[in-house]
Amino acid sequence: MTVVMALCMAVVTGAWVVGRVDVGQALAAVWVGVLLFASVWLLYSVQFSGPDAVCALTSCWPAPYQQLMVAAPVALAAIAMGSVAIAGRPTRVSVRAALPGLALLILTLLQQIMWRSLALPILIGPPPT
Repeated sequence: MTVVMALCMAVVTGAWVVGRVDVGQALAAVWVGVLLFASVWLLYSVQFSGPDAVCALTSCWPAPYQQLMVAAPVALAAIAMGSVAIAGRPTRVSVRAALPGLALLILTLLQQIMWRSLALPILIGPPPT
């Protein structure tokens, strides 16, 4: 799935260039951000939607932070995608196409490598006060 997302980020590059801005890529970056926000909110909402679903803690820790940590590579790749779209013409098309996808792949790989050692101890610990 991550590879497909990375390839999709490269496909929209150069589709609609106005002046120095790749408008198609910038709109795709905004669209990725909107979908990411909607999916994080939906996952958070569905998690506590059943009659038996209650939070163990009053703050529902680590629910909102866990979804944000999972979504971080896609969010950073969308920011990279928007940045290279605004940089426009001085940046080669191959760089504009490859950078967001490579950022997504590398950040997802780093997230998977560091999840157990860094993220999991934070999430299973007590909520911050």
